[in-house]
Amino acid sequence: MAMELLQPGTRFVQYALLLGLFGGFGFHAMTAHAFARTNARRSWVIFIAIAAPVVVALSLATDIAAMMGQSPFDLDRAAVASLVGATDFGRAGVLRVGMVVLAGVSVLLFRPSRVGAGIVASLYGAALASLAWSGHAAAGEGFAGWLHRLNDAAHLLASGFWLGAIGWFAVLVLRADATPNSGRNRALAAALKGFAPIGARLVLVVVVTGVVNSQMIVGLGQALPVLSTGYGQLLVVKLGLVALMLLCARSNRETARSIPDPVSAGSVPDREWLQTLRRSLLIELLLAVAVIAAVAFLGLASPMPGDS
Repeated sequence: MAMELLQPGTRFVQYALLLGLFGGFGFHAMTAHAFARTNARRSWVIFIAIAAPVVVALSLATDIAAMMGQSPFDLDRAAVASLVGATDFGRAGVLRVGMVVLAGVSVLLFRPSRVGAGIVASLYGAALASLAWSGHAAAGEGFAGWLHRLNDAAHLLASGFWLGAIGWFAVLVLRADATPNSGRNRALAAALKGFAPIGARLVLVVVVTGVVNSQMIVGLGQALPVLSTGYGQLLVVKLGLVALMLLCARSNRETARSIPDPVSAGSVPDREWLQTLRRSLLIELLLAVAVIAAVAFLGLASPMPGDS
């Protein structure tokens, strides 16, 4: 049982790390608000950056072992080298490991800055995009196959940046709620209002690319037969979780719009809107974790009736 859960478990941790690291550093690099550019060299960030290559390499090993019908602890080096050198899946896996290693080194070398965060985000972004070569999108051939992979990569990158923004705002709201500061609250309110249109575009990209992915994997016209499979049922769960995330995002946007501009002492119930945002953002993060878990299992399930 433990071995059966090893592959989806490592996939889950890999997806969570790459989505979070790309999104976190990406948001850190792109935000125009100085208050959000906090020290990125904290010990927990360094620990995660160092752990990421280990997790990614282990996930690659478990995927290769599953393809060969072996235990990841009993892999034949020559067979692994042959598979890695002869397949797009293998080459993408090696690239992914290399990118997270370079990103981890960059976290250690670069001083906290928008430029440094941008370099690290680019490396994690390349690693994240390479996952499109290890799922259902990798099964396609020719132009359609490449289109599917590029669409899947765009889906992953948009999802990662959305998740990074949620995580950053959750941290900032928790900090603002714990240590009230009118100047920080004004900056936070401005950031929330400024990010709202960007967030809406990200959500649009996530939804559109997600629909395209579904069409290219199963065909929307085959939705009813697919619902009889474990893949289809898990996909419905995932879509329901994403819908709940969209409701949370809408709530966050409405809360941000309700904050008077400019924010000043006495003009807005700071505690109230901070607590509303904190609750909504934390729920959204928990939903995101559940979505990532669903994705980890979906990538291993067959969408074809009779194959589940």
